[in-house]
Amino acid sequence: MSKESTAEPGAAARLRWLGALAVLAAALLPFWTALGFPFLTWDDDINFTLNDAFRGLDAEHLRWMWTSFHAGHYMPLSWMSAALDYELAGLDARMFHATNLALHAMCALFLFLALDELLARCGIGMRRTAAAALGACFFAAHPLRVESVVWLTERRDVLSGAFLALAAWSWIRAQRPLAARSRWLGLSILAFAASLLSKVAGLGFPLVLLALDAWPLRRQDRLGWRPLLVEKLPYLALALGGAALGMLGQRYGTQVLADLDARPVAERVAISTFAFRSYLRHTLLPLGLSPFYELPAQLSLLEPRYLASLVFVLASSVFLFLRRRSSDTHAALWTAWWSFGVLVAPVIGIVHAGHQIAADRYTYLPSFALAGLAAAALVRWRGPAALLAGASCIVALGFTARATTAHWSDTRTLFERVVAIEPESYLGHHKLGVLLHQAGESQDALEHFDRALALRPELPQANLRYDRALARMALERDGALDDIERALDEQPAHAGALRLFAQEGERRFGRTTSEVDLRIGRALAHSGPPLVALELAARRALDKGQNELGLRHALDYTRLAPDAPLGHRLVGRAALFLGEFQRARESLELSCALGPCADAHYELGLALERLGEREAARSQFRRALELDPAHQRAAGRL
Repeated sequence: MSKESTAEPGAAARLRWLGALAVLAAALLPFWTALGFPFLTWDDDINFTLNDAFRGLDAEHLRWMWTSFHAGHYMPLSWMSAALDYELAGLDARMFHATNLALHAMCALFLFLALDELLARCGIGMRRTAAAALGACFFAAHPLRVESVVWLTERRDVLSGAFLALAAWSWIRAQRPLAARSRWLGLSILAFAASLLSKVAGLGFPLVLLALDAWPLRRQDRLGWRPLLVEKLPYLALALGGAALGMLGQRYGTQVLADLDARPVAERVAISTFAFRSYLRHTLLPLGLSPFYELPAQLSLLEPRYLASLVFVLASSVFLFLRRRSSDTHAALWTAWWSFGVLVAPVIGIVHAGHQIAADRYTYLPSFALAGLAAAALVRWRGPAALLAGASCIVALGFTARATTAHWSDTRTLFERVVAIEPESYLGHHKLGVLLHQAGESQDALEHFDRALALRPELPQANLRYDRALARMALERDGALDDIERALDEQPAHAGALRLFAQEGERRFGRTTSEVDLRIGRALAHSGPPLVALELAARRALDKGQNELGLRHALDYTRLAPDAPLGHRLVGRAALFLGEFQRARESLELSCALGPCADAHYELGLALERLGEREAARSQFRRALELDPAHQRAAGRL
């Protein structure tokens, strides 16, 4: 027995504590500045600042969290963690960032424990702890972690990662000869389920466990494959259920899941192998990282970069598979390669969703395998020189991660980075144009809009043309009307362009009333007419004295959005004009209850007056003035 294996337990415990502190430092220090970052208008708005559904832990909010496929994801535990942040600090981004950092640190710590335990099961002595710590630090401090840790939308990454690392550690812990095996396996299965309920990403975990059974644990040599497969059945059942939920989320919660007609198999293979090679390259040399790697307009598997990626992935896979039994080095490389591949497979492009060809966040869980490979290499290359080289590498990664974190300081900086890395990015120029226009820099915004339109004229352009119309109007440039009309030609129900045309078509652009009505009619005829079309149709009908028609449009609005105060207000206004004062009262009271509005309270006062309740009417007029002191009509009724 080696001296290392007989070392006193106290020394081993102290070394583990030192390793844990090093892992915490690596997980927190590179990303610490993110505590001062705001929510981004890059999915953070959709998920948090504009989303009321997660803000609470009562039965209604919990029901939404456990039944929603919001933005294409099923992640009830991630929503619950965000709800807890909201309960503690409201919409304070610092609280959300602090939780993301804490979860990332927890993930790195569990990974450290898992690697330490795995190396212990291989008979490695005390030097394993230093190797495990450096492997976990490599994972924690790597610049590829920035997107998952700093982007609040990716709370799901760090939470699912923490649970998956716990599942791995518990499973390895169960392999101890004198372990309470059933308890540790039960904890592992529960943690894996929690990981999938945080984000359906770690679907390949059962296959990783089977790979570890083969090497380095060599359990199949002692037990055979049958009991090992039986042991994995609960994990496989959870993975299949998670896969079904993931597909449902992408199919019904978002519109970005591509079918085979839109994205043929050859293109999916090109995307997947290119992304795989890209992730490995950026792991070894994390330079030129971007928040968004745009899918090109055209791609072919026969293009040199995609063909080279395919050849690299296939040749490496075949070589490592055939050589896996020749040495421990090849076995380690094969296990890491296999584990990385099965963990990245759900997000690599075979089942393609989105407009990106790759994303740094997709490496979060797969990099567990690379951390294990780094730990194995450090165990093999023993000595202070190897540890010093590993520590130096992690320090360099940490400084690079800190610099990369700065690119996420606000939305404008984020997209300036996208365009700097990829000058041909359509989405980068479009989004940056919107941000510049909102900041009052409409001339610069117009240049980015023009650039985006020139880059990808084959894409749907309704949103881009609408945004360019706003910039042109702000600069009083010609062409705004053309952009609006072309946006509506392409997308008749485009809410922004339709409202702009209805409000400015006659006064500013010289379009006739019939032309405006025609555009609204086309939007109404569109399948699933937007609320803005029903609103505009109701308002214009009421303005023309077509009160029955206005009422029908308003009622259609309330059927589509029963909790929206505007629809009930329009119903109440139409009922007022029709002389149905009790109906007007009921609709306007509901509108005011759903969302106080000066006009709604004023109109409710009118209905109460007609019903002879003058004191109640005056109370409503006073309420209208409280909400809008300049409301002259309410003042005139007092």
